[in-house]
Amino acid sequence: MPSLEDVRQALAQSRGPDIPAPPFLGPDARDAVVLVPLELRGPEIVAHAFVRATGLRDHAGEVSFPGGKVEPGESFEEAVLREVEEEAGLLAPDVQILGQLSPVPVVTGRFLIHPFVAAVARAPRITSAEHAELLEVRLARWLEEGEVIDTAEAPWRGLPLVVPHFSLGERVLYGASAVILFELLSRLAGRALPTRLVKEKPWGRRYEREESGR
Repeated sequence: MPSLEDVRQALAQSRGPDIPAPPFLGPDARDAVVLVPLELRGPEIVAHAFVRATGLRDHAGEVSFPGGKVEPGESFEEAVLREVEEEAGLLAPDVQILGQLSPVPVVTGRFLIHPFVAAVARAPRITSAEHAELLEVRLARWLEEGEVIDTAEAPWRGLPLVVPHFSLGERVLYGASAVILFELLSRLAGRALPTRLVKEKPWGRRYEREESGR
């Protein structure tokens, strides 16, 4: 299992392959940030994710990493530290930024997400009404145990994309958050991870309008 220093070195390498983000963002798109919090548990690294509350207007009930919009005058790092304090109860001294991943657009075209990865001194907790549940994600499932990652076809605004998703017990991590986790795992593995194409899309038909660009 990689150490936290291995994570830092992997993130310091060149970014993964670019995805066509800017041309498919809406005219009023904003920058947003998320943090993938990594906690060292003995020899293992555990990532923490949240289940969004079902009453939210956007992405209700989905699994995501803590984060939010970048406010005017903030740097991306300042924004991500503010968001994890508000949403996960982690103060700046609890968070050691290890690096960044490639920017990822959300399916609606309203935000371009700038993902950060950090080592955290303690587990996050739910401190925002936006979240209903906290999940732990063992990276060893894919890095050491060789679990195959499911992918699904997701045509998006004319692009023939195939995107990953991750089963987390009764929940499924998909969308931009899954793209972020997949890049992190790929960077840490330093090789192509085993995948399989499945027919069923975990998001069903909820994003058909955005996928078609209508």
